[in-house]
Amino acid sequence: TEITVRLFGQPEEVMAATCAFETVEGAVDAVMMAIQSGLPMARIELLDDLQMRGMNIRNPDMQLP
Repeated sequence: TEITVRLFGQPEEVMAATCAFETVEGAVDAVMMAIQSGLPMARIELLDDLQMRGMNIRNPDMQLP
């Protein structure tokens, strides 16, 4: 029996950002370019208008687009 463990250090900084796109294709293109350029990303979420409204209702201080 064998196990392989990969350990990763904690990042020095953690950041979050929101970006609004006119089309899903524009969002996908931006994500692909970011990944291909080597930007380290732990998570990417795609939210539609209804989900964004829900986020703003739940967290009014965030002021999401």
